[in-house]
Amino acid sequence: MSGTFDLFSLAQDSSEYRIHAQVYGARKAHAERWRVDDSLTLVGRLKPVDLLLIHGQDDPYVPAAQSAALAQAMTKLGASVTLQTVQGGGHDWTLWSGHLRQCLDHLVRGEE
Repeated sequence: MSGTFDLFSLAQDSSEYRIHAQVYGARKAHAERWRVDDSLTLVGRLKPVDLLLIHGQDDPYVPAAQSAALAQAMTKLGASVTLQTVQGGGHDWTLWSGHLRQCLDHLVRGEE
């Protein structure tokens, strides 16, 4: 939920970029570190997974376009993807706790 998937699309003046730069170092100076963990380059590993993505449309930290990009990449691979954008949803516990049951149910179905 509410995740950053395409690290290379993060604007350098965004708080999300600054968070990742604390882990990887500046993207320009350490592009390979960013590339290794960029989900859009690793999507092939998720192909057999039934993926549920939930993202608030009003997320001020991670744009909902991040989840849409992952959904599009996975769909191109033929993976099963459910993308749910939540009108008025932000990047907070209200969104996450409101969809926790749905996520757990999704995980349980995947184990069956």
